Amino acid sequence: MDNGAAGSINRGVKRQPSLKASRLVLRPLMVKDAISLRELANNREIASTCIWLPHPCSKGLAKSWIRGAAERYVAGTGAEFGIQLKSGGELFGVVGFDDRSVNNASAELGFLLDPRWWGQGYTTEAADLMVWYGFKHLKLNRIFAHYRLSNPASGRVLAKLRMKQEGLMRQCVRKGKGFEDMVLMALLREDWEQLCRE
Repeated sequence: MDNGAAGSINRGVKRQPSLKASRLVLRPLMVKDAISLRELANNREIASTCIWLPHPCSKGLAKSWIRGAAERYVAGTGAEFGIQLKSGGELFGVVGFDDRSVNNASAELGFLLDPRWWGQGYTTEAADLMVWYGFKHLKLNRIFAHYRLSNPASGRVLAKLRMKQEGLMRQCVRKGKGFEDMVLMALLREDWEQLCRE
């Protein structure tokens, strides 16, 4: 994350900010993103890794997703951002928090990226910026995430964020005709602050 990200958050404004990393901009989802979101959600490679993704996804459902993201941000129960390059172009991923608990100062991190952009560090860059945003701006104490055991790439992203494995949820999600294990990982504010000092 570059130092410009701190300046992009205006604490006096209740609108969702845009955040900048070295190569990326994380910005609120907009109506114009409906086609890109629909394409992401309907991509079989993405759908096979996400348990929360609406699949199949129509343009109408994508628009509902965008409206819902804005409503969750205003309500303080979520913060979802579109991912695009700093240089511009189309949205090619989504990253954000869901299940935000103000009482417990915790939230669940989730992300997805167009497979054409996999393997270039964009997911880690976007997720790292979200972790910063969660601890610095949302004042979270704990950020957690789940990933399917069959999707080790997501596990590697979470490990790069220095999340620690907290548990294995056996046969937690349905996959096809069977069930699959999920791994729970988390990062605490005190651990993150220690990492920032190192």
